[in-house]
Amino acid sequence: MSLWLGSKTTSKNTIKDWFGDDKMFSDYIKENLKVCSKEQLIFLIDKYWNSLRSIGEICASENKMHISAVNAVNKIREELNKWYL
Repeated sequence: MSLWLGSKTTSKNTIKDWFGDDKMFSDYIKENLKVCSKEQLIFLIDKYWNSLRSIGEICASENKMHISAVNAVNKIREELNKWYL
């Protein structure tokens, strides 16, 4: 699995592997959000909330035993992969 970071892509396992610490990652996010237009920010916020809703529904389905845990994890991965813009 690769991690999408703007124009950077890495196969490293964690954010810490790429940035060294969480502070550097949050600074990276802040810097990139500052250059976004209002329309881009609205798009990102909408995408974020839709993903949270979908992941919540997946977790609820797994909790009610409508889908297996493995299937839930795969569906959550698919949802997170939608963030590759």
